[in-house]
Amino acid sequence: MNDRNKELLDRMVARGRTLRVQKSGAGRQPRINTRVFNCFRLTKIANQEGRIFRPLFYTDAMNTCIVSKEVVPSHMKALMRPHQLATKVHFPYSDEYVPQVMGRVGGKSVYVGEANFERKLDDHFLGSQPEEVREHDIEILRMFDTLPSLDPFLIRDKFEINELEIDEVYLQIPLEEWQDIKNSIISKFRPLARIAFSGAAKDEDLEVHTLRLVEKMWEAVDVELLKPLTMAMRIETTDAGALYYSWKGIVYYDYKISNMQTELTKMMEFLVRLHKDRTMKIYNGSVSTDWQVPLTRIKEHRSDLNSVMGRYHKVYDDFFVKGENPTEFRQFFAIAEDLFWFLGGTISILDSCIEQYQKFMERGQFVPETLVDLWSDLVELTKTQ
Repeated sequence: MNDRNKELLDRMVARGRTLRVQKSGAGRQPRINTRVFNCFRLTKIANQEGRIFRPLFYTDAMNTCIVSKEVVPSHMKALMRPHQLATKVHFPYSDEYVPQVMGRVGGKSVYVGEANFERKLDDHFLGSQPEEVREHDIEILRMFDTLPSLDPFLIRDKFEINELEIDEVYLQIPLEEWQDIKNSIISKFRPLARIAFSGAAKDEDLEVHTLRLVEKMWEAVDVELLKPLTMAMRIETTDAGALYYSWKGIVYYDYKISNMQTELTKMMEFLVRLHKDRTMKIYNGSVSTDWQVPLTRIKEHRSDLNSVMGRYHKVYDDFFVKGENPTEFRQFFAIAEDLFWFLGGTISILDSCIEQYQKFMERGQFVPETLVDLWSDLVELTKTQ
């Protein structure tokens, strides 16, 4: 790896490490994203359809929430650090909640991990509940907070690993699709798992041992069984489970990135057209829509993703296809936790921008007010520190 590529990777690892480390302790400072898990809508649809299902939360009122990963606005600095990713739990007042205008409707909101987080939930929803009910519902919210993004695949996987029940009505990914993605990821685990038994198992036993280890790598909870592989890879880690879970996340994000390329390209081409059209540079008395600002930031985020995933493909292919450069693969694997959080945060920025672009195009209102709103949203979403 040349010095420039190493410098780029080090920068991304540092950003990912900041995200990951800040997810523990009272001083957490999460970062950017606006992905939504709409428990409110999914529960309402299931009820309207007359379906028999198991509500996500034990407390009925909690099932009216919308969980989101979103940027903390500047005026909320007393609760969380501005321009950081936070897991927000919103309880809309109206049963006529419309996702497109979330943030413009009344309701109660709380960030997971903010000061007095549990007390606020107790005051409004959980204070009169039995302790086991209260603990279950808070555990669900804290589990959402451990994910870099609220992708349906990661949600289903996280619930399964933590042996928490979640009804199919809350999963926006069919079981068959989830299984296909899982099988694809497991296929990437197999050559890695075989390293642990290379030269130590008979040929007839090698496949049996490999399959067992692959399943444990997928679950990422049996640290003792994962030790032989961690030792064979000569990787020092205090949490092998988190390391292998992060590797699984990186392989999933590879799939995710490939699927978002078409819409990402459309959005960037649209922003280029806005930038070239002088009539689209609007001044409303407080801001001027310089489209080059969000466009440049989005390009940089996309370039960062391509750099990390390009490195991932190279070290994987060099090691497992060509039989070369084991050291570089081990070095990459050792920083999987930081890269997982970096990828999750960056993908979420771009996903959020795509969502705002699509909503703008659906409205079809090319007027100064909506253009300023789109520009402001994209600028806010793409801020990093």
